[in-house]
Amino acid sequence: MRFDLHLHTTLSDGRVTPEALVFKAAARGLDLLAVTDHDTTAGVAAAQAEGEAWGVRVVTGVELSVDLPLGDDTLSIHLICLGFDLDDADLQALLARIRAARGAAARETLERLSLAGYAAALPAHLLETSDRTLCRPHLADALVRAGHARSRNDAFDRFLASDTYRTPYALPTAEEAIRIVHRAGGLAVWAHPPPGEIDRGAPVLTDLGLDGLEVFRASFRSSPASLYAEEVARHHGLLVGGGSDAHGLTIGEFALTDELASPLLRRLTR
Repeated sequence: MRFDLHLHTTLSDGRVTPEALVFKAAARGLDLLAVTDHDTTAGVAAAQAEGEAWGVRVVTGVELSVDLPLGDDTLSIHLICLGFDLDDADLQALLARIRAARGAAARETLERLSLAGYAAALPAHLLETSDRTLCRPHLADALVRAGHARSRNDAFDRFLASDTYRTPYALPTAEEAIRIVHRAGGLAVWAHPPPGEIDRGAPVLTDLGLDGLEVFRASFRSSPASLYAEEVARHHGLLVGGGSDAHGLTIGEFALTDELASPLLRRLTR
C-alpha cells in the first residue's frame, strides 16, 4: 500500500482543489491519503467523495496549529491529526477558533503593511467562507500581485518574517488540542518536528498523549534528521508516520509504504 498523510488543498494554502488532489494521487498510484489543511476540515468530504470514484481511501485529517509550553518559553508547532469524527462539535469549535484568530491577524498585518506604503488586497474568494483558512502564503501572494515583492520567498524575507508587520495570534495549547482530538476518536502526530527542538518537545508531548512523530518527509527522507526522528519515536513509544506536505502538483511523487509505517496504518484503517 502507498499512502501520504500530509497534503494541502485550496481550502488552506494549497494550490489544488480537494478533488484535483485525489485525482492526482490516484494517477500516481496512491491507495490512501489524508487531506490535512491548516486548521480546517472543509475539504475532506469532497476529497472522500472523489476518492470513492477513483478507488482511493481518504481518511479525515487536519494540520492543527498549537502552542507547546517548554519551561520559560513556548514552541509553536503543528499537529497532524488523523482518523477523527469529522462532525465532532468540540473539534470543529476549536478549529473555528483558530481560523478566526488567523483571519484577524492576517487583516491586521495587511493594515500594517498598507500604513507603511505596501497596500495589498486578498482575493474575494478567500473571504467568502469562514471554513477557509487564511495563511501567510496568501498574504505573500497578495504582496506579489501588488508589485511589492517578486515572489513568495521575497515577500516573506522582506515583510512577513518581520515583527514590524507580522501580527501574532493566540493558539490553543498542545494539551487542549490532543485531548479534543482523542475525544473525537483521532490520532495526533507531531508534524515536521524541528531537529533542534525534538529532544525537548518529544517527552513533553508524549506525556500529553501524543500518538506519533512525522518521521518520513519528502524533504529529508533517509537523511540523518529522518533517522534521528525515527530513533526518538521508538524511544518514546510513538507511532512513526509521514507525508509529503505537498501544496501543489508534486502530489504522488512521494509516498510511504506499509512496511515503513505499518503500526500507524493499522490504527487508521482499523
